[in-house]
Amino acid sequence: MEVPIALSVEDRVRRYLREHRWITNQEYRRLMGVDRQTAWRQLTRLVEAGELVKEGKGRYTRYRLPSL
Repeated sequence: MEVPIALSVEDRVRRYLREHRWITNQEYRRLMGVDRQTAWRQLTRLVEAGELVKEGKGRYTRYRLPSL
């Protein structure tokens, strides 16, 4: 019997972005089950680490994987 492996935040976001071009704060909150502030902090950390690229401002902000 296989034990399910918990995916990291980065892996869950990458998996989501393979099927969707963008992720918003609202979509991230739904995917991760976190509140707005936590989502903002985690998304900001992913942007600073180069895992995501932030586009737009305010309510129109969205995040995508960096181009290769």
